[in-house]
Amino acid sequence: MANAEKNIEQAINIISRLREYDVKFALDDFGHGSLSVSQLKELRVDYLKINGSVIKDISHSTADKAMVAAISQIGKVMHIETIAKHVENIFVMNKLKDMGIDYAQGYYLDKPTDIEHRFESRKSSLQLSKKH
Repeated sequence: MANAEKNIEQAINIISRLREYDVKFALDDFGHGSLSVSQLKELRVDYLKINGSVIKDISHSTADKAMVAAISQIGKVMHIETIAKHVENIFVMNKLKDMGIDYAQGYYLDKPTDIEHRFESRKSSLQLSKKH
């Protein structure tokens, strides 16, 4: 058995065991590696995070646009939500929305924040909502 196939089988086993605890899974950098669609079916992930290099170039690459559209369609058919990485402007955001991508992340939406600041901010907003 090839090493890649062995790793896929190990991942499938781990995912199956952790699903019992309602753990969700994302496949990162989809569209960049050599994972086949049949392997994707076996992995049963919840999210496909589309590789940022593909997203960044959809404004001027018809091939990248087609790849994102295909990933979106695969996600819809397989009931896997899609996440676009590296969304850096309104044009890309609108294109992704038109293509049916479910979620987006990147500098256009928000800059990375240190975890302590994010945690404290979230904690404060939860406390405010409990008071109202």
